[in-house]
Amino acid sequence: MDKIENSEYEYLSQTLDALKSIVGELSEKTENSISEITEFNKYLWENIDAMDIEERILGITSNEQYADITNSSLRKIRSLKKSLNSPYFGRITFVPNDEKITKNNDIYIGINTIMDDKGFYVFDWRTPIATLFYNGKFGPVSYKAPKGIVEGKLTGKRQYKIVNGKLKRVVDTELHLDDDALQEALRRATSDKMRDIVTTIQKEQNEIIRNTRSHSLIVQGGAGSGKTSVALHRLAYLLYQDKKANSNNMLIFSPNDVFSKYISGVLPELGEENVLQTTISDFASSYIKGYDHLETFTEFISRYYDGNNITDEQKELYKFKFSKEYKEALDEYIKRINQEFYFKDYVKAKGQSFDNGYMTKMLRNLGNMQISDKIDELAKSICEYLKVPYKSNRDLIRKSLKKQLEPKLNFKNLYNGFLSSEEFVSRFGKTDKIKGTSTLEYPDILGMLYLQFELYGYPKNDIIRHIVIDEVQDYSPLQIEMLRKIFSGATFTILGDVNQTINPYFKYNSLEELVPILGKDSEYYELNKSYRSSPEITEYTNSLIGSENEAARTSGDIPVLVKEVPKESLYTELVSDILTMKENGLSRIAIVTRSNNEARAIYEGLKDDVTELSIVSDEGETYTTDTLVVPATISKGLEFDAVISYNNQDNPYKEDDKYLYYVACTRAQHELVVYNEPKDIKKKVLRKEDSND
Repeated sequence: MDKIENSEYEYLSQTLDALKSIVGELSEKTENSISEITEFNKYLWENIDAMDIEERILGITSNEQYADITNSSLRKIRSLKKSLNSPYFGRITFVPNDEKITKNNDIYIGINTIMDDKGFYVFDWRTPIATLFYNGKFGPVSYKAPKGIVEGKLTGKRQYKIVNGKLKRVVDTELHLDDDALQEALRRATSDKMRDIVTTIQKEQNEIIRNTRSHSLIVQGGAGSGKTSVALHRLAYLLYQDKKANSNNMLIFSPNDVFSKYISGVLPELGEENVLQTTISDFASSYIKGYDHLETFTEFISRYYDGNNITDEQKELYKFKFSKEYKEALDEYIKRINQEFYFKDYVKAKGQSFDNGYMTKMLRNLGNMQISDKIDELAKSICEYLKVPYKSNRDLIRKSLKKQLEPKLNFKNLYNGFLSSEEFVSRFGKTDKIKGTSTLEYPDILGMLYLQFELYGYPKNDIIRHIVIDEVQDYSPLQIEMLRKIFSGATFTILGDVNQTINPYFKYNSLEELVPILGKDSEYYELNKSYRSSPEITEYTNSLIGSENEAARTSGDIPVLVKEVPKESLYTELVSDILTMKENGLSRIAIVTRSNNEARAIYEGLKDDVTELSIVSDEGETYTTDTLVVPATISKGLEFDAVISYNNQDNPYKEDDKYLYYVACTRAQHELVVYNEPKDIKKKVLRKEDSND
């Protein structure tokens, strides 16, 4: 609308007044609570010697509960204060059946619910009725509320731009969220933290975010399709919808620590605390001991891309360790070894000795159950025989049983036994062996974990309620199966893109292959629209892998520039291009390399000529500036205003590396410059002359 109605200014003023009053009252109550907690702690400290143990426990417990409530209030205050900048971003006019249109039919949508004793001013974007803002078309509509299905008519939809409490723009729209508002959001400069997308959530994204009918969701999304943002908004929605959910029972598996830091700002922007995050290597370190270092996925694949003299035989070995044949060999070995455990000597318990031959026979009669369960069953039998309580004697008897058990439950030795077993050799053709205790290679981490869990039982985690696994295309089916068994009670939201697979030894044909692992109560989605890159960049990157991703952004009018840059002029060209990009208003600029070694070399060569230059690598550096060098292997999920995709003529991207090259180029939002375009990757390149046809 060209002219903003006075009533809109009045409503914003009323909402802000109400919000300020709510914040003021809540702040006063919270300050009083903090004072009371402080006074009680002082009283407890001064009188603790005079209290009996029950009084102490009761006082401390009550104070901790009071502190939790106060901390929750502080988080609410911080969230509401953010809403003072922009209390709402949308409005729908919804008329329930058999009602007339009144002002009460105007429903305003924002980050937070805003209400006082006079009623609702703003509804949280996660409320059931707010889904009409994202999905609803004019005419008959319905939404699912706690009391049941509510039917009616949607007669209006409006979007707002409010900055620093000032109304800047009001736009009426009908079928979908206004394209101008979306385009404005997409044109914004990137930042070092991912932003929320709550004001521009699209219909297909909203369906994933609000899906609670399926236990597990699998999302295949092209580069820039917003799949990670969707996952984070889904967590925010589940925090709102699931009353038992909190930040300590939700878990994100991230590809690396750089990615974890990049996404750390989204949930706080949405008024929620950040949830737990880990990587698969950190997770594994809780269960595998005895090694100086567990190799991370990034370190593992960097050895390949850095050209660390990996032999053809090693490549075949790594491919095998990610194959279904490897898992089949492990399963057969586990089944066999499970029937070969025996007791080498008498088992002593509570002063009694039990014949090792008889105990071995009992052990093997227990069939194929896990060895830990067999030991439990034997311990129960011994307790029954001795007529002693199982619960209080279990640990001591189990210890005696394991002491005499052969082979010992040493999972390094058992895994080494597998690598030289007939099951392994019959499929791979030769033996393998783990050498030393310095570094355990990434593929062997997965095998050793599986062996340990299958023999000794999966650790059951009943705390985590919701799990997100990002970049799942780099997880093997074996990994997903283990996580599914460990977190059997949790919902799973797993996201990835088979076209961004950077593991040179394994690739899914489709993420739908994970449906059987996650179970029949799972749902598969595809997101094929890119909200990151310009049409010019999207067309170029589509041509690399034959994909058909659609660019949501309107033209950036900057063609992809392909340059031949010899070594002797590399740094001169880089400095010139970076300066030109900055002069053109592009803030965040990345030089994306094929390998970590190349990133280090370029950084060292540029750091004296480019001010505030950072490097991101698997060696621990994190970026603190807007101009940086980053290897493609850890750039996934990140985005930049402009990217220089560097190809080393001595160590170029090959045809087998096209997915890594695709990752490198799809980091760019506005401008992409390619140095020494890979000759082995077949494609039609969008050059400047093409854009003028």
